[in-house]
Amino acid sequence: MSAPNQPQRAWAPNNTGAALHRRPSVIAATAIAAMTMAANASAQPTNREHQHQPDQHQPDQHQPDQHEHEQPPNQQHDQPEHDMAMEHGAMSTTLGIPETRDASGTSWQPDLTPMFMWHWMTGGWSLGLHANVFAGYDSKSSDRGGDKFISINWLMAMASHPVGSGDLLLRTMLSLEPFTVGKTGYPLLLQTGETLDGAPLHDRQHPHDLFMEIAARYRQPIGDSVGIELYAAPAGEPAIGPPAYAHRFSALANPLAPLGHHWEDSTHISFGVLTAGVFTRQLKLEGSWFNGREPDEDRYDLDLRTPDSFAARLTVNPTADTSAQISWARLDSPEALEPAVSVQRLTASVMWNQSARARNVALVGVIGHNAPSMGPSTTAGLGEAALMLRPEHTVFARAELMSKSGHDLALPEAMADQTFGMASFSLGYVYDARWLGDVVPGIGFVATVDAIGADLEPFYGTRAPWGGMVFVRLRPPEMSEHGAMSGMHAM
Repeated sequence: MSAPNQPQRAWAPNNTGAALHRRPSVIAATAIAAMTMAANASAQPTNREHQHQPDQHQPDQHQPDQHEHEQPPNQQHDQPEHDMAMEHGAMSTTLGIPETRDASGTSWQPDLTPMFMWHWMTGGWSLGLHANVFAGYDSKSSDRGGDKFISINWLMAMASHPVGSGDLLLRTMLSLEPFTVGKTGYPLLLQTGETLDGAPLHDRQHPHDLFMEIAARYRQPIGDSVGIELYAAPAGEPAIGPPAYAHRFSALANPLAPLGHHWEDSTHISFGVLTAGVFTRQLKLEGSWFNGREPDEDRYDLDLRTPDSFAARLTVNPTADTSAQISWARLDSPEALEPAVSVQRLTASVMWNQSARARNVALVGVIGHNAPSMGPSTTAGLGEAALMLRPEHTVFARAELMSKSGHDLALPEAMADQTFGMASFSLGYVYDARWLGDVVPGIGFVATVDAIGADLEPFYGTRAPWGGMVFVRLRPPEMSEHGAMSGMHAM
């Protein structure tokens, strides 16, 4: 397949519904409504402090038999931190590692991270279904802004089964964003990455592909303290970066993608991934061979190509509430518009999560650096935080500092190789209602303020563009909300 001719780097205004200096007052009104609902509900009692105790009075509650309590020798443990994770609803896997540690692809997160999932046990299989569905109104000010009613969503199904002394995991993740967001994406000022109608997409976030992950992972212990891991995915995530933002608790309530996504974790949808790793209970070293090309504009298929890129990652989980990683990748021809350009990417991150009966707090720090074979090197840094108070209230924040090139921002050709510093700050809130049981509806908002320099002001009409989104959301309940095991259902 011949490579497309490289288009001339030139800026053109977005023609996908930009609004000049639009003031999203609807967002402020809905935000006030959400906060009023939260205030009215704050005085109501909650059973959160009892959620870790299984209900002994439900006659139809599944009671695991003796064989379900038994663990194979490789899963036996005597680590207090592992017991802490078990108190929050986690089951153990190979080497006794809690399944709450598993994040996107083969990445790790803190063991104490909450799990939001519907769960069943049948025929020796552990089945899980996770979903996060946002629907709302997104509006951004400035000359490059716009507004749009959208739904941002994903659904992940997984099935795991013991195989000998190891375990097999099958996982599929889908998104309807090609239909609910559309090919033009949604307004997100200063966002860059991927293409629209053969030109670089800018100031908009592209929709996720229909197939976000189709993967199989096998883990096998070698002795009592070391294991090996194999991961194969027609659509999946190589060993580069932290868990993708859609899988981080710190970003779970935020519908908007980070602006540094293509510096930190954009490879979470790669079409053709093979990963092998070796791990202990606290360390994992892994390498990937994968297709480094970004997804194309056809969001409904698998963009399979011969793997051409490589990545390596070292992850350490020293305690149940901490996970850190450092990774490197060489992405060969990631952009279809510049097939001769490769990128070396270096990332580092730290995740911390502390969970208690009445709250959960998560902090994340990420830095990513892209060094292309042609053009300037650029860096993006991110800090995220989320605080869940009782089951109903979640407050989240994000701060980003980054540099992007004129080519990234689709500026005139004379500015293509210049770099521009920028910052973005977001704050949001979600109120989750409790009256539907196995489905948790919520209402929330996120407000964003960006900061750019005088050299970008002519293109945005302001140095402080702002905007936000108001939304409703549906998600599963937290697995531990009815006890560590009673959140499961027999089939």
